[in-house]
Amino acid sequence: MIDRKWIVLITLALIVALYVFGDGERLLDPRLYQSRFAAHPGSTTVFFMLIFVAATALSLPVTAVLTVTSGMIFGPLVSIPVTLVSCTLGGSGCFLISRYALREIVQQRFAVQLKVI
Repeated sequence: MIDRKWIVLITLALIVALYVFGDGERLLDPRLYQSRFAAHPGSTTVFFMLIFVAATALSLPVTAVLTVTSGMIFGPLVSIPVTLVSCTLGGSGCFLISRYALREIVQQRFAVQLKVI
């Protein structure tokens, strides 16, 4: 089985390669996403919310960045409900993942602590 460290290193190397060789400067420009939102507001909002919910449900440390990005792309009137709904759905997803999918792993790993509780 591949070690987690290698997976993280390979993922970071792919991100850097895509940035360097794939015109990453353009992808970091907020005007690109603002123009997409102006052209297709519904699909852009839904796509952003899906990314936000997935990142929150998987406990990725990017929610602060996504919150600021939401404000830059959508403006304050749209970004506040988008962020609140996405955070709520992502948090609920994280709870459901930990409750049902990871329950046995947590019970095995923290058996001593759970006996005390």
